[in-house]
Amino acid sequence: MTAIVLEPATGEIVAMASAPSPPGGDYRDGTANQLRLRGITDQYEPGSTFKIVTASAAFDEGVFKVDDVIDTNPGVLKLPGRKPITEAKGHNYGALTFEQVIVKSSNVGAIKIGFGVGAARMERYVRRFGFGQTALKRQLSGESAGDVGALKDMTESALASMS
Repeated sequence: MTAIVLEPATGEIVAMASAPSPPGGDYRDGTANQLRLRGITDQYEPGSTFKIVTASAAFDEGVFKVDDVIDTNPGVLKLPGRKPITEAKGHNYGALTFEQVIVKSSNVGAIKIGFGVGAARMERYVRRFGFGQTALKRQLSGESAGDVGALKDMTESALASMS
């Protein structure tokens, strides 16, 4: 478990904690696993929070406008060589505006937006948002940059997953 408290105006880290911690809170006796700050050392997929990167790229590049309609029917997207991608809880949202895709966190809608943006532009926005880079190296040691890799030549399936 990890908790990070930020100052909203500046993004400054105010507090950070990870569990498990050493028994009794005695950090002199803690194992490496108990002492690491998972919030900066561990990697994880951002999941639906990444939709904001996709939406930002589409909006900023003029690929979609807020009221453009995206058809998410039938609530599932089939791509070759992988299992179908569905909406959460089996939803079929039908036709959604760009804004509604983000509000409802539509997987199918976000993928269609990502396809409109394309891999090369998505790569630029992934980098602009700081993915694949360390940001805190001067403040906290052990920070992971994540694993982004080369994106501009990604497959349709990889672009769908990212979006």
